[in-house]
Amino acid sequence: MENYKHALCIYEKVGEERKQADVYSKIGNTYCSLGDEGQAIENYKHALCIYEKIGEERKQADVYFGIGAVYQSLGDNGQAMENYKHALCIYEKIGEERKKAVVFNGIGDLYSYLGDNVQAMENYKNALCIYEKFGGEREQAAVYNGIGCAYDSLGDKDQAIENLKNALCIYEKFGEERKQADVYNNIGAVFKSLGDNGQAMVNVKHALCIYEKIGEEPKQATVYNNIGDVFKSLGLPKASEEAKMIRDLLPDVTCLMEERATKNAILAKLKESVGIVHIASHGNARTGKILVAPGPRPHDEIAPSKDFLLTMEEIYSCRINARLVVLCCCHSGRGEIRAEGVMGLTRAFLAAGARSVLATLWQISDEATLYFMKRFYRHLVSGLTASASLQQTIRDTIADKDKYSHPYYWGAFILVGDDVTLT
Repeated sequence: MENYKHALCIYEKVGEERKQADVYSKIGNTYCSLGDEGQAIENYKHALCIYEKIGEERKQADVYFGIGAVYQSLGDNGQAMENYKHALCIYEKIGEERKKAVVFNGIGDLYSYLGDNVQAMENYKNALCIYEKFGGEREQAAVYNGIGCAYDSLGDKDQAIENLKNALCIYEKFGEERKQADVYNNIGAVFKSLGDNGQAMVNVKHALCIYEKIGEEPKQATVYNNIGDVFKSLGLPKASEEAKMIRDLLPDVTCLMEERATKNAILAKLKESVGIVHIASHGNARTGKILVAPGPRPHDEIAPSKDFLLTMEEIYSCRINARLVVLCCCHSGRGEIRAEGVMGLTRAFLAAGARSVLATLWQISDEATLYFMKRFYRHLVSGLTASASLQQTIRDTIADKDKYSHPYYWGAFILVGDDVTLT
């Protein structure tokens, strides 16, 4: 900023108006990135005044678009639309097709925010048409995402999913992880609105894993809440199947499934004298948090994260007498490396008193986990030790030569602690 201002002083002194305008525009961009919208608009307007005076139409359009974007971020949608349309008018006049596409997309976003999804769709499609004609595959992804969300709001769920998947494919190609996560979350929302809670959960969990990887904590909170809502609606389908399978093999077990699997209910059971604890949910290896069902609340009220996240500290506070804890949670065998060692879910349960923990080192599908768990528990019930049950399950899985025989599926499971039996 200091260098820009020095440059501006010199250009004013020597009468270089075009250069002054360029610097004012750059200062506006800098203030915009710093979150000082007032200073951004003031400097953009200085630039605009000069560009209009010297007849720099293309630069005028660029500044109009910048001003529109700032007004949109401030929630002044009228001023945003007015400036976007000024920019669009100039770009059309001078034949700047790719710039037109950028403005069409911005106007589409604005109409989407205002709830006018028909107008949003029209502008998104104008943008997409230009990008397809003149190139701009990366830019197409944002437009596909906008079109998908517009179709979702208009009730055409098939078109919504198709366009969102187009966006996802492009973001994956270019390695745009944050954007991939945004789209996974949007796809999850569409499936939830269709009542397909299984697919909703798959997609929001993909989003959560990426947000955790890149450290997007505010986004993680949003997705945790979305997962909590799906969990409350119908629970985790494969997790429920796991629980029912274990109940069939071990009739005396207590199952906390779906909305009954709240934090208070789980903590109460952990403190009882139980032989086996089996948790099937989403877990964060770095923070040591496990997703549980949120407690009862009004339909439109967002549950605070403390209501649906079981923490390592809460696990430590329990005195667990279980011989075996099975953690069917993402990356439950991993943790954060600290001076005192690897801190994670596995260590938390062992420190709380569990003699042995079966965990996973990486994320595998719910279907593969259910397949593996059925065989593991059958061997355990037959009298084998936990380690022998794990080894035999791996042998069985390899021998089956089906889609789960690859090491990616069975290699994720590890046993830590004593080699226990059921009795």
